Amino acid sequence: MSAVASVLMRQLNSEFRGPDQANGIIRAKFLDRIKQAYDRDPKLASLLIDPEFAKEMAETQDAWRKVVSLAIEVEVSTPGMSASLGYFDTYRRARLPANLVQAQRDYFGFHTYERVDMKDSFHTEWYKIAKKLLGGRAAIEGELKIGSKEQKH
Repeated sequence: MSAVASVLMRQLNSEFRGPDQANGIIRAKFLDRIKQAYDRDPKLASLLIDPEFAKEMAETQDAWRKVVSLAIEVEVSTPGMSASLGYFDTYRRARLPANLVQAQRDYFGFHTYERVDMKDSFHTEWYKIAKKLLGGRAAIEGELKIGSKEQKH
């Protein structure tokens, strides 16, 4: 990642550095912060784990969430902000992405999934659970099939 950032920095410097850098299309102050992060740790995997960027992200994520939520509420598309927020949330979780993808694949194609608390493969009849929930039932009394066995949860 630092090699890519270094190449981009050189290219941006050559294209946008002029007599008055402050008036450039891309503000050098932000680019300098990125460069400083990679100077501190040349093997930095992501700006999200740089101490300065991580602190700023932690301090501003509530506002970011409010902007994305409000945009969704008023039907304004913000794909970059929404996807970035999803990436930010995913990056900080140890298990969410793979587990969620497995559950979605199971729902749409009977693929099964693994659980972290039990061995074996599982399949859940998600549509039955959804039907019960949408039918007004608060408790889920769905079936969980383990191979040919069924287990109540």
